[in-house]
Amino acid sequence: MMKNAVVFALICCHLVMGSQPVLRNESETITDTEPFQGLKPNLMFQVLKRLDEIDQRISHLERRIQNNHHLATGVITEKLEGISDKLESINKTLRQNVGTYYGSCLEAPARLSDVYTIKPPASSIAPFQVYCEQSYRKGGWIVLSRRFDGTVKTALYDEFEVGNEATGYRLHLGEFVEGNAKDSLRISVGMKFSTPDRDNDEHTGSCAEFYASGWWFRNCMNANLNGVHRKFDAQNSTMNWFGFRDDLQGLKESSMMIREVPA
Repeated sequence: MMKNAVVFALICCHLVMGSQPVLRNESETITDTEPFQGLKPNLMFQVLKRLDEIDQRISHLERRIQNNHHLATGVITEKLEGISDKLESINKTLRQNVGTYYGSCLEAPARLSDVYTIKPPASSIAPFQVYCEQSYRKGGWIVLSRRFDGTVKTALYDEFEVGNEATGYRLHLGEFVEGNAKDSLRISVGMKFSTPDRDNDEHTGSCAEFYASGWWFRNCMNANLNGVHRKFDAQNSTMNWFGFRDDLQGLKESSMMIREVPA
């Protein structure tokens, strides 16, 4: 009995010896069974109390470490955001400098979708601003049209050309490469651009006037990305692309983008 009790007391004292000299002194006075029997409950109480205090201190330190970690993370994040904002501001300033323009969106140095000034090579026209989409398929896209509000489907063509004013902005289209939106623009190939005040379609009436938009209408359409931006109306004048769901229900979003063919 005494051997087991003394071993337990020594272990406990060793755990707290550095910060609790009182326990060491008391344990040193244990010489026979009777005094030990009287001190044991008090010693156990003090040991448990001390262990509880140590546990509380450890918990407190853990909370402080965690709080400091969150604080440091917040400060670092804030600093990084500040640096990013400054870099973007510098980038925009550089792009806005007089004479700063690029041959195409592919030549824009920053891989960031934004407004850039471009001037196509060998072109006599003055530099002009365009929105460059730099994330889709490695970027370099000039956005011709973007209308928002969903499920995204695409139709990709290897060539897209619009003639000049003398041709009535006639549409030329290359091969349909791929896309889950299907080829709904093929019917418009070779057509001039029609508007409500300029009817260039093959219909007996005016498709542009009927659908209240401008497009390369034929008789009248399989697609109209310039249609009214709403879900549905009785005369199908909504923004639509028939191959999206094989109907003319209005779309939530559409984009038309072009880029030069890499050499």
